[in-house]
Amino acid sequence: MKPKVDLTLIRKPAYLSPSALKMYRADVEKYFSTYLAIERPPRFPQTKPMAVGSGFDAYVKADLSHRYGAAKPYDFDTLYNDQVEVGMRDLVRADSLHCWESYKNSGALHGLYRLLDRSSSVSFETRLDGVISHGNSSVTLCGIPDMLFTIDDLEIIFDWKVNGYYSKASPKAGYAHLYPDGIHHKDCYLLDHYGIKCNAAWFNDLYDEWAMQLTTYSWLGGLPVGNRQLCMLHQLAWDSRSGSVRVAEHSGLINPAYQLALYEEYVALWTKLQDNTLLPASQVERLNREAQTMMGSSIEDTTYREMCRGQ
Repeated sequence: MKPKVDLTLIRKPAYLSPSALKMYRADVEKYFSTYLAIERPPRFPQTKPMAVGSGFDAYVKADLSHRYGAAKPYDFDTLYNDQVEVGMRDLVRADSLHCWESYKNSGALHGLYRLLDRSSSVSFETRLDGVISHGNSSVTLCGIPDMLFTIDDLEIIFDWKVNGYYSKASPKAGYAHLYPDGIHHKDCYLLDHYGIKCNAAWFNDLYDEWAMQLTTYSWLGGLPVGNRQLCMLHQLAWDSRSGSVRVAEHSGLINPAYQLALYEEYVALWTKLQDNTLLPASQVERLNREAQTMMGSSIEDTTYREMCRGQ
């Protein structure tokens, strides 16, 4: 017989991550069920758009890790199988290759080559975790940046996003360069930073969600909270009707004041988790009971679980 579990308690995570903070901001109860429930429901399977993004990621990192002499260059097949779930591998392999070939043909890859050729160090998808301290507070964070590289002692956090492959997406406003068009956004005032063209507007004012992610990676990479971090991102925006892609290069500095506010947000959530004061005990108990039901195996539990999936 299982010992009785105190359903007013939460599972205390070992760290916080950008994805956890994003979910907490959007839906506290969903965040609880995903990260904190004593018996957490199974993770939802990878969707087709997610899978094609992961497949493209395997192509680009295999190429760059060999070209720039990574200590352990990625083998494409190994990386592809690690990142794309079993049920999706055959479905998205051709589409992932199409993404990769289109990225190359747009000129974006060669533009990135020119930048990385100036770099003194390049590293890929390194899991970073640790205690980040500022002032009298600290928080344990974790993240997996796509790529980090250094030019003239400037550490740059780089990421890729694949948007709209099975639907349609437009490049986000504010891009510093658009492939293959060779233009920058009409509202972008270009700034030269260490020989890199970027938007003079704060990166976080343009792309809050991306800024949260990349700022966190910069701290984990060793930069202090409040640094003038340069972030770069290639957004593959697809028009499904024509099958064509435009690659928007988004680049800019992170406002130190934004970083301080983001850090305090992490610390506030971390403190609530350590003290079990995130939610009232009655709400925690209800959510833990719902999570237990989601984990059940009876016919009633299975029906309830499938109804909840639809929500």
